[in-house]
Amino acid sequence: MSFVHLHVRSCYSLLTSPAKISDLVKKAKDLQFSALALTDENVLYGAIPFYMECKRYGIRPIIGMITDIVLEGESTYPLVLLAKNETGYQHLIKISSTIQTKTQEGIPEKWLWHYRGGLIALTPGKSGQIETLLAHNEITKAKQLLERYK
Repeated sequence: MSFVHLHVRSCYSLLTSPAKISDLVKKAKDLQFSALALTDENVLYGAIPFYMECKRYGIRPIIGMITDIVLEGESTYPLVLLAKNETGYQHLIKISSTIQTKTQEGIPEKWLWHYRGGLIALTPGKSGQIETLLAHNEITKAKQLLERYK
């Protein structure tokens, strides 16, 4: 069974990662990864160079992004979204464009449901909404949220 990183930022996640796409993909090749994801923050600027570099090294590219989701109470939580097909990729483009042009805080949660086709959602770790609920011992709410995202 091979390991695949599904939550990787590049230098396109400004002030978060200095990693160049070429370096990420070359390291993945050196480690004999069969696939690698790119999940920059709210942008897809690196998607095409990442795709091309992965193809060059024989690695399956997984395009995604970390998206800020704005809840009705106006709190914001990150969510990792991965495209599982062309529809998902097109939805990532729409989400990223919306964030860049209409709402820099993130995408409202209700919009996410409209664009969910072709996407896989992953919790980003301790800063995610589910983890925050668990940290506050709100187990039932965390389970309900998990069911909604299925």
